[in-house]
Amino acid sequence: MESINRVDYKVADIPTRAVVLFPERAQVFRDIKDIALKPGINEVTISGLSPTLDEESIKVESAGSAVITDISVEALPNPDNFKDVEPDEDSSSSSDESDDNEDHDSEDLCAVQLRVRELRDEMWLIEDAIDSVNNRQRIMLVRSNAADTMEQDKGVRLAELLAAYKNERAALSRERLEAAKLQREVQKKLDAALAHARALRGTALRESRERRKAKRRQREKEQRRRADLREEWKRVRRERAKFWPRYCYSIRVILDVNTMTPISSRRASIASETAVRAVTATVADDEKPTAAAQLDNHISCSLCVSYVTSAAGWTPSYDLQLSTTGTAAATLCFDAKISNQTSETWRGCAVSLSTADAALAGVDADLPELMPWRIRLVGKSRRSEGDGDEHIARSRHEAHEHRAFALQQKQRGGEAKPRVEMFGVDGCDEIGPGCGVSQPDAEAASSTSSSSDHDDDDVSTPRRKGKKKASTRLETTTPVAAPVPPAAVAGFGADLAPEAIDFDDSLVEESGMTTVYDLPGLQTLAPRTPTSKQRVARIAFAHVTLSHHVVAKLRPVAYLQARLKNSSRLTLLRAPAGLTLDGAFLGRAQLPRCSAGDVLTLNLGVDPAIKVAYPKPEVRRATTGLFSKESSSVFARAVVLHNTRTTAAPGPGSGGSNRTTARVQVRDQVPVSEDERLRVDVVTPRGLVEEGPAVVAGAPGREEDGRDRDWGKATAQLRKGGEVCWDVRLNAGKMVKLWLEYAVSAPTGDVAVEC
Repeated sequence: MESINRVDYKVADIPTRAVVLFPERAQVFRDIKDIALKPGINEVTISGLSPTLDEESIKVESAGSAVITDISVEALPNPDNFKDVEPDEDSSSSSDESDDNEDHDSEDLCAVQLRVRELRDEMWLIEDAIDSVNNRQRIMLVRSNAADTMEQDKGVRLAELLAAYKNERAALSRERLEAAKLQREVQKKLDAALAHARALRGTALRESRERRKAKRRQREKEQRRRADLREEWKRVRRERAKFWPRYCYSIRVILDVNTMTPISSRRASIASETAVRAVTATVADDEKPTAAAQLDNHISCSLCVSYVTSAAGWTPSYDLQLSTTGTAAATLCFDAKISNQTSETWRGCAVSLSTADAALAGVDADLPELMPWRIRLVGKSRRSEGDGDEHIARSRHEAHEHRAFALQQKQRGGEAKPRVEMFGVDGCDEIGPGCGVSQPDAEAASSTSSSSDHDDDDVSTPRRKGKKKASTRLETTTPVAAPVPPAAVAGFGADLAPEAIDFDDSLVEESGMTTVYDLPGLQTLAPRTPTSKQRVARIAFAHVTLSHHVVAKLRPVAYLQARLKNSSRLTLLRAPAGLTLDGAFLGRAQLPRCSAGDVLTLNLGVDPAIKVAYPKPEVRRATTGLFSKESSSVFARAVVLHNTRTTAAPGPGSGGSNRTTARVQVRDQVPVSEDERLRVDVVTPRGLVEEGPAVVAGAPGREEDGRDRDWGKATAQLRKGGEVCWDVRLNAGKMVKLWLEYAVSAPTGDVAVEC
């Protein structure tokens, strides 16, 4: 049986060339270069692929001196153990903690204590000298008494004894006196030294107490630091456990190396055959094994592996900064929130962002077909009261398709396989609570070992899927170049107007209905719970129009609205955007989809600088003739606008040209008659006709002092449905009244009510 040369690779050791991120998936390109092959059958195994990949999307293409004869994909339990791969907690502790009891005395205190000992020794010598004097005096007294008893009859001897006693007694007294004086001096010095020692000892005690407190605080701080490190270690372990695969996919590629192929259409194979002929022509028959070994060293092949995985993707995010100082302008920062929740780490690769997503587009759905909508007549007895024709307004097929489509949209976008079956570590209690895949973390997990894409040995072994692709036998020998992801289109930034995009680090390629953004440089995408932000583009909007909109009948406030023209070549996707107006953050709003050249409208909230008042309506009876058959009432109401800004208005005017005038769109309404006998006529503004030309309207808000004489201008129009619209240009610091009067005429005795 022919031996098979087996070569094993782990996906963590295979470099990633490029990653194309879609909204809810990612396509990964990995290259394996210079695979050492042997003549005959070679088996290359790539293990450790993320369980989130789509098995049917795996593609393997070769370039070199081999032919791919078979490709198979199967899911195998993770052979690695989480405890073996992930680092343990750092149990080393500093052993150089100083003992609280090891308090050393100061040099001054030691010197004083030494002086006290010296003085005490000196005092002991003095006391000993005094004791010596006392003892000698006592001996002398005893001897003198004995001498008096024995020699009381000898006068001469007694006189000599008394003289000697006197002299000796005087010498002892002088010696005793000197010793007493010296004792007093030494005692004073000793008392002073003891007092000094007590003072120094008290100071040293206080300092020692402070040192112990400082050491205790330092020890508590160190304990807190270690506790924080321990919690951080547990958090990192929990985070990594979320992306630890319970099983991994393995790709097995069978390569056939036939060195005796006479003619090859592959350039690499031709070079190999030339080397074979050169080797065989220069060796003798006895040297053929050496030539064969040399031939083996020249056989190599490169593989390009590409696959699509879920649990990865990108979503757009915007930050819109509006400025109303000078000419109204806006700057939009286009960011991409990138997510990688697979078990793989893609290091040092080119990252592209694509707007294409087949899953969301519904490529797996069939086109709906209209079926004949048949109706028939039924008798009056079978007709329900109040049904009318509502029961034939919609067909049963329409209602059924609507329900099916809503259910399909609800189910679309979810993962085919639950994450709990693909990721996790058994025995989570040893790591800490919350190590399941559903617990979110605020910090990113380190990619040191999680990129190895392995799991515990003791995890529950999933059912061996062992799915094999149909054995793909490549009949041709033409090498297929490694597929190039949609990226790296140069020259786009040069064609863009400088005022449109001033952040040109990302390249943009538009291909049909798809747009691809190439992020600058090489990126590393590690599995982590939070998303990371990458700057895609920076767009400057030069054509910005800010206006106010008032519907005082419903809300007496002025809403600020911005209209921006997308003058760039980028299509803005629907995504949340942070709004900043003149450096003040307003909040987040949903940015609608906007193609290049289209106009984008954004609501910026209520502008408190435009005051709106809407008093109660005034009602008066209209004068009619004596014999008139109609009764008429006149209703009057006014919308009062006050532009409280005295300098620059917040971006009103067409394109921001006039910075002291606020452009306000005001809407109100008059009732619409549903009966030909009931008439509604607009009295003020005069000359209003439904869908007719605009008429001049508006009056100064403060007529008594003439301050609002030059308030601005306004025109009014009557639209369908009784809607009255004013287009107002209100100068700064001015007030205007927009009067609306209408007359309601009805037959005498009838009353108009709302439908």
